[in-house]
Amino acid sequence: MLAVQDARSVVVGELKELRTRFYDLKDIMGDKRKEMQPLQQALGKLQNNSNGHGGIFTSEEELDEAIRRLQYYIQHESIPLSEEKQVLREIAQLKGQRPNIIANVAMRAKIQESMGQKDDIQDQVKHMNVDFDGLKKERDAMSEKIKKLNAKVEALDEEIKVIEEEQTAIRLKRDELLVRLGKLRALSDELNAPHLALRGILNQAKQLAVKKDAQGIQQLANAEMEKFMLQWREKAFRDDYEKRLIWNESLDERKLTRDGRTRNPDEKPIAVVMRPAPSQVEPLVKPLKRPEESLPAKKVQKKTEQIEEAEDEVAGLEKIQQKTLPQVDAAKLKEMKREEEIAKAKLAMERKKKLAEKAAAKAAKRAEKEAEKKLKYLMFVLARFFQDREKKLKKKTAGSGSWNEEDKVGEESVEESEPEETKGAAAPAPVKEQVKKENPARYRNRPRSLEAVPRALLKKKKSINYWLWAAPAALLAVFLVFLACCCLL
Repeated sequence: MLAVQDARSVVVGELKELRTRFYDLKDIMGDKRKEMQPLQQALGKLQNNSNGHGGIFTSEEELDEAIRRLQYYIQHESIPLSEEKQVLREIAQLKGQRPNIIANVAMRAKIQESMGQKDDIQDQVKHMNVDFDGLKKERDAMSEKIKKLNAKVEALDEEIKVIEEEQTAIRLKRDELLVRLGKLRALSDELNAPHLALRGILNQAKQLAVKKDAQGIQQLANAEMEKFMLQWREKAFRDDYEKRLIWNESLDERKLTRDGRTRNPDEKPIAVVMRPAPSQVEPLVKPLKRPEESLPAKKVQKKTEQIEEAEDEVAGLEKIQQKTLPQVDAAKLKEMKREEEIAKAKLAMERKKKLAEKAAAKAAKRAEKEAEKKLKYLMFVLARFFQDREKKLKKKTAGSGSWNEEDKVGEESVEESEPEETKGAAAPAPVKEQVKKENPARYRNRPRSLEAVPRALLKKKKSINYWLWAAPAALLAVFLVFLACCCLL
C-alpha cells in the first residue's frame, strides 16, 4: 500500500510539472499568434490588391491605363453595339473605383512605412510560422506524455482502491476475530471462575496453617463443606462437576474409575466409555479396529479435539475465502494457502516438540527410577555379601585361636630340634611325639577354648574389617559418580 502510494505521488508530481510547462507553452503560442495576426492582416490587404479588371488597382496610373485601353478598343475596333455598351459600363465602373484606389494607395503607403515592404513582411511571417510549428510539436508531445501519466495515475488509483477494499475486508475479519476472542475469553473466565475461587480458599487455608490456627481451618472446612453440599443438591452443578471431572481426563490420567478405584486392566478409560455414539456422517470403519490396535484414551481424545479444531479452522477459512473470492486474484489465493499451510506445519511441529519433550521427561524419570532400583539392589547385595563374609571370618578367627598357639609351640620345638639333627640321628623322635600331641588338638569337634584372644589377632581383625568396608565404599562412590554423569548426559 505505501509503495503504491509513493509511486502515485511521484507520477502526480511529474504530471503537475508537465501541466505547468504545457500551460506556459500555450501562453507562448498565444503571444506568437497575437504577434502574427497584424502581419497576416497586412499581408492579406497587400495581396488582395491585384492588377486586372476584376481586382482593385494599386495606383491611379494603373486605373488610367486600364480606362485608356478600353477607350482605344472602342475607337479602333469594329465591335457590335451591345459589346460597345458593355465596355462603356466597365469604363464607368473603373472610374467609380478611383476613390477606393486612392484609399488603398494611402493604406499601402502607411503599411510600408510601418512594417516595411511586402517581401519583408512575408519573411517575418514565415519565420514566425516556423517557430509556431515547433511550439505546436512540443505541445503535442507534452499532451501525449500527460495522457500516459493520467492513464498511469488511473491504474494506480484502481490498485489503491483494490488494496483499500482488501484492507476493509481484513479489518472486518479482524473485528470478527476480536469479538470471537472476547467471547472465548469471557467463556474461559467463566470456566476458570471455580478454579480461582478454590485457589483463593486454598491460599486462605495456607495462611491459617502458617498462623497455626486449627480452629479457623476447621471453621473454613465446615463452611466449604456446607456450601458444597448445598450446591451438590442442584442437578446442574452435579452435571458440571461430572463433566469437568471426566472430560478433563483427571481420572484417566491417574488411571482411576468414576468411584475412585484403581482401574483394572480389562476396564476401559472413562472418556472412551462416556463419549457419545458416532453420528451417521462418521464412517463405520472405526468399530472394526481391534482393541489391541486402538490408541490410549488420552491420545484418542487429543486427536479428536485436534480434528475438531482443524475442521472449525477449515470451515472458517472456507467462509472467508468465499467472501473474498471476487476481490482476490489467484496469486494472492495461492499465497494465502501457502501461509495457512506454513502455520499448520508450525503448529504440528510445536505439538510434536511438546510430545517429544514429554516422552523424553518420562524416559528420564523411568531411567532414574531404574538406576535407583539397581543401586538399591547392588547395595543390598554388597551388604549381604560383606555380612556373610564377616560372619565367615569371625568363625575362622574364633576356631583358629588355639591352633595358632599350638603352631607356635610346634615351631619352637622344630627350632630346638634343628641343632639336634645336626648332632645326631636321635632328633626325629620328639618331633613325632609333638605331631602326635598336635593331632588330637586339630580334631574338628573340639570345643572352643575360653582363653583370651591374643593382641596380634585383635590387630589383624581390625585391619581386615577396615579394608573390608573401605573397598565397597570406594566402589559405591565410583558407581554413584558414573550414574550422575549418565543423568547429566
